Formats: sequence, structure tokens, C-alpha cells
Amino acid sequence: MSESYLSMIKKMSPNLRCYFFASFFAYLGLGAGNVLVNLFLMEKGYGENVVGIFLAIKLFTTGILALPSGIICNKMGYKWSLKKGLFFIGIGILLLTYFDGLVAVYLSSFLWGLGLSVFAVSAPPFIQDNAEMKYRQQAFSINFSVMMFSNMMGNYISGKMAEILPFEILKNYRVTLTIFALSTFIGIIFLINIKEKVKGEKSFNFKNHLIGITSLVKKDNNIVRLLICHGIIGMGAGLIVPLLNVFLKNNVGATTSQIGTIMSISQTTTAIAGLITPYIVLRLGKVKTVTFLRLLSIPFLIAIALLQNIYLVAVAVFVRSSLMNMTHPAELEFSMGLVGKDNRAFLSALLKTVESVGRSFSVLAGGYIMANLGYSLPYYITCLLYFIAVILFYNWFSSVEKNKISTKLTLNN
Repeated sequence: MSESYLSMIKKMSPNLRCYFFASFFAYLGLGAGNVLVNLFLMEKGYGENVVGIFLAIKLFTTGILALPSGIICNKMGYKWSLKKGLFFIGIGILLLTYFDGLVAVYLSSFLWGLGLSVFAVSAPPFIQDNAEMKYRQQAFSINFSVMMFSNMMGNYISGKMAEILPFEILKNYRVTLTIFALSTFIGIIFLINIKEKVKGEKSFNFKNHLIGITSLVKKDNNIVRLLICHGIIGMGAGLIVPLLNVFLKNNVGATTSQIGTIMSISQTTTAIAGLITPYIVLRLGKVKTVTFLRLLSIPFLIAIALLQNIYLVAVAVFVRSSLMNMTHPAELEFSMGLVGKDNRAFLSALLKTVESVGRSFSVLAGGYIMANLGYSLPYYITCLLYFIAVILFYNWFSSVEKNKISTKLTLNN
């Protein structure tokens, strides 16, 4: 683990390096969208409920189309799937930016969700298949940090641009969103350089693939348990994460620039924390790392709900985001290791389905609760859901990881 990340990246496959560049430009656009879209909709006169529905459609579409995306990914290959994902994300952002009316808003949300589904489902198995075993955990951490750092830049620059451009506020939002939507198309250019051999099956039976996914769940209790934990975390995150900018603006009184700055610094600290994850995993193991860090994040969730000072809230946001999200590389690598190569896209799809569908329902609940019952209550509910998920994850998978380590040691002796 003394080897530098720069040295590791140089030794990784050209496919991975192309993907990291594509991911950077993709999440640059997504980061800007995360800061501005909710505020853009509210500036156009829509309330928290419409924002909640927009987010719910995006998340539900991401989840419900994840299984078909996984099947198509297995058929068409990662390169095709990743490119199509970025294309639909960019089109979704542009549609929202230049067309008015609820139909355009919700269609944009659908296209955005479709793109996220295809892109997000393809990424974990792509990394698992293209990274050498000794660099696999680091590859997931590098990808995570690239995503976070790119998100940070999108958060910060878009928030600043929306305030300093010399037009009226709605046009400022439109110009900014257009620029960052185009960055997702730039990502496609890097994906073109990926080289892969697609299976190219002559017959393609969607029903048979669906049966294969069902059998994957039925024959392995660990997959069911993993999906339960992932779904609970998704429900908790959906209550608060998509509406963080609304929370900061209406509950703490933050400006658009402050919101962009807070979210960008949060992404930066999370990106740095993600690079530390492999070192913690080396000492604690994947399951204990996920458990310990997620438990530590809960008190900071409570602090966000209770505090009213913008600076103290910002610090709590930074720490909570870092602790909770730096566990993702360890959890993803652990998850992909539970199944064989042919089932990784399917498992990735199942994980995205339960997470996104859970978020789609809870973001509706979060929008309703914030509009009618107050801004703090969703945070308390999320604390409870996170605690339940963490305890279940540890109880179910600590022995699984020990058995896998014991098996590897036995094979090496």
C-alpha cells in the first residue's frame, strides 16, 4: 500500500484511464445539476412538492430501468452502455433548461434517470473486470474520488456562475446548465477509446436473462441481505440528500453561492476521504470499515438537523458526507466479489434498483415532510434507517468476509 496512486493509475489498463476521464466530465455536469436544478425549478415558481416529484421520477426511473440496463449491458458491452448513459443525461439536462411546463420537467427527469441507470449500472462491473486483483480496491477508490472531485468542481463553479453572470437569474441558470450539460457529451469522446470484446450472442432472450437474475437472488441469501441493506440506506438518503440545497436555502438561509461552496467542499473532503478507504480496509476489513464509518456519520446528521449557524451546519455536512460516502468503494468491491463475472452487471443492476426505487419514494416523503412538518424531521428518520442498515450489514456479512479470507489463505498455503 506504499505505492502512490499516480503510479497505480499508470499501471492500470488504458480502458480504466479512459473511463476515469469520462467519469470526470460526466460528474462535472451532474454536480452542476445537483446544485442548480432544484433552485432553477423553484425560481421558475414550482414548490418543494414539484421538486420532490421531479427527483422521485428521476430516481424511480433509475431504479426501475436498472435491471433492463444490466441485461442490455451484458448484451451490448460496457462501452456502448456507458456512452448511451452520458448521452441521455446530457439531453435530459438540456430539455429541462430550454423547455417550460410540467411535461418537459417530468420528461427531462425520465431521460436523466434513464441515463443515470445505464451509466451507473455499467460502471462497477466495468471497473471489476478491467482492474487487476491487486489494484481492484484502489481502482474503486480512485473512481469514487474522481466522481467526488468532479462533482465538487461542478457544484462550486456552477454556483458561482449562476450568481456572477450578467443576466437575469433564470438566464444565468440556463447558460450555466447548458455549459455543464455539454461536459457530459465530452465524456463520450473518452469512452470511444475503450477497447472491449462484446459477446455478441446471436440469440437474445430478455425473459431468460430476467429468470437468470431471479435465480441469482433465490440461490444466495447474501444477495438478498445485501439488497435489503442497500435499500434501507437508499430510503434514508432519499429523505435528505436530494433536498440538501433546499434545506440549506430555506432552513439555514444560505445563498446560491454558499450552497455551491458547501456542496463543493463536501465533495472535496469526500474525494480525499475516498482515497484513504483502502488503507482503512487493510486494517479493519471491508465490513468493519463500512460499519464503523457509517455509525460515526450518524451524530453529524443530528447536528445538521439541530444547528442553525450556516458555518457549523457546513462543517457537519462535510464530515457526515465524508464518513458516509467513503464507505462506497469498500462496499462496491465487496459486493462485486460476491458473484462471478457473468453476474456482476446483474448484481449492479439489482443494487441500483433497490437503492433508486427506495430513494424515489422517500424523496417524495422528504419533500412533503419539509413542506408541511419541518426541515429537521427527515434527518431524524434517516438516522434511524442508517442505524438499522448498519447493524444488519455487520451481523450478516462479518462472518462472510472472514470465511472468504480464510478460503484465500487456505488456497495460498
